[in-house]
Amino acid sequence: MKETKKISLKEKPVFTETMTGDAQMRVHQVFPGIELVYSSAHRDSCSLKIEVMELIFALSKMDSLDPKASYGTVSQTQADLAKKITDYLNDRSDSDITVAELAKKFHVSKSHLQNTFRGVYGTSVFNYMRIRKMHAAALKLARTEKSVLEIANECGYENASKFAAAFREIMGELPGEYRKNHRSL
Repeated sequence: MKETKKISLKEKPVFTETMTGDAQMRVHQVFPGIELVYSSAHRDSCSLKIEVMELIFALSKMDSLDPKASYGTVSQTQADLAKKITDYLNDRSDSDITVAELAKKFHVSKSHLQNTFRGVYGTSVFNYMRIRKMHAAALKLARTEKSVLEIANECGYENASKFAAAFREIMGELPGEYRKNHRSL
């Protein structure tokens, strides 16, 4: 009998190791959304299809795969630390957590934490948290009747226009457009 390996979408996708930095980052931006939809108690095929389509779009926009690219190496200890950090952040996605708090929690310096996280995931802790918040906001826009301002406040934004700008940067469209185009039936 053939043994199958369970794939966790929270882990860094292996195929991204040979991508250029921009392509790698875009794919990593899409994966948290897929995980959010997949692990959600209210799974629906429409949201999952949207996330998979975003992944396909991100992959289609790649210039090329560069097998000679070197993104640096990280030790197993650093990879484990980065994984623990993402697990911690994912379990507390509604909380505002600072790098200083993370460093204290994991008993490392802020610079070591930031360098390790960037070395493993190719993005900063701040950007990772921002991407997670925007994907969570996207789900709320598609599934609830909450106003954009309410969702912005839940994501830690007091100003709806700043939230809209951040949302557009991550999701590619304004919150109102996203709601209109991705409304769950």
